[in-house]
Amino acid sequence: MADQHVEKHVRQYLTVFAALLVLTVVTVLASRIDLGITGGVILALIIAGVKGTLVAGVFMHLFSDKRKMIYVVLIYTGIFLAALFLLTALSFGDSLDLGKGDSG
Repeated sequence: MADQHVEKHVRQYLTVFAALLVLTVVTVLASRIDLGITGGVILALIIAGVKGTLVAGVFMHLFSDKRKMIYVVLIYTGIFLAALFLLTALSFGDSLDLGKGDSG
């Protein structure tokens, strides 16, 4: 019985390892595609998000955890991260030129 439990986890870890290898190859291949800066960053963040979800979900046992508090913290973290990305994106429209003032 214990051997089956261990085999299941080893199989799951090897599957995640293979997926991470494939996603690493996808990352390298995607870097060779000219999508512009914005498209490249968006694609890289999507790939990194998938890889991070696999690592956190399997190796940190978040997929099998049944406690609600963990998911509440993850949701708030995601909201905070989205807000930081939004603030960063909005800051690209700002153009403070501190070096060229009207010094008269």
